[in-house]
Amino acid sequence: MIDPRVGYVRDPFIGMGLILNLLAETGKKLSEVVAELPAYTIVKEKYTVKPDRLPDLFAALERRWPEAKANRLDGLRLDWDDRWVHVRPSNTEPVVRVISEAPHGNDARELCREAGSLLQA
Repeated sequence: MIDPRVGYVRDPFIGMGLILNLLAETGKKLSEVVAELPAYTIVKEKYTVKPDRLPDLFAALERRWPEAKANRLDGLRLDWDDRWVHVRPSNTEPVVRVISEAPHGNDARELCREAGSLLQA
């Protein structure tokens, strides 16, 4: 959990404090709060891709999904209202990671599969 009001570092105690505050404000049990949250599936894949190919691959991914909001701050992340896919090179391995999240597992797997097929083309 990163909360800019506290600092730009990961701090699990911030997350714990926010959750405890929510429970105190609502009077709900943690299980009740969790039951109200939407369920999403996350899928992770990795591919071997030469780094010099990434700019062209990112452009191909943006052309494939022109309706998605693109963000290139850390690789390429494409966002829709209810799903996303993130393609980024690893800093420690010679691979590109593709991570997607969607309300249904099949949709998340399909996003990863389609992105991966473009990366391997």
